[in-house]
Amino acid sequence: MARLKTTILLISVGWMCQGQQAEIKWENEKRLSWSDFQGSIDLTSDHAAKTCSGFKYSASTIKGGDKLVIDVEVYSYFLKDLSWSHEEKQSTTLLGHEQGHFDIAELYARLLRKAYAEYPYPEDFDENIFNTLFDTYQHQRDSVQAVYDRDTNHSISKEGQILWENFLTGEIKRFENYASTKVSVVIE
Repeated sequence: MARLKTTILLISVGWMCQGQQAEIKWENEKRLSWSDFQGSIDLTSDHAAKTCSGFKYSASTIKGGDKLVIDVEVYSYFLKDLSWSHEEKQSTTLLGHEQGHFDIAELYARLLRKAYAEYPYPEDFDENIFNTLFDTYQHQRDSVQAVYDRDTNHSISKEGQILWENFLTGEIKRFENYASTKVSVVIE
């Protein structure tokens, strides 16, 4: 059986982050620490800290006979060199808030994995569907990031922060079936 392999790659450095830098992949048991924030402080910003996080995907397709197998990897990341904090403003509460931004990236990575796994792919598969789904979830994530900052007043609202931390913990657990970064899709 002849096999044809094609690789599709899209990288998104999201939430107003540009460039490729040292990254941390999201892990359930690993929390951010202030030492992870290694970027230069934006002196024009009135924020105490900035988390540069997002998610990426890559997909490869293998055709064989009447089957098309698509292996997709989606993972969320934190960019150390583009994330920063004012040392004098660092606190446990603020660090928890910044972790929330990273957790939102992971939640939307899981939702994207779910979408890739459950999408009703047609027989005449068009690889652009991956970009379309990616863009959809990236825009949703961006919107949620803004709502998160508004609801928590950038970590100042302790009540808002607790509500969001509980929500994110619950949602990440709810989509535990999509914790693996890899998804395979078979189209016959």
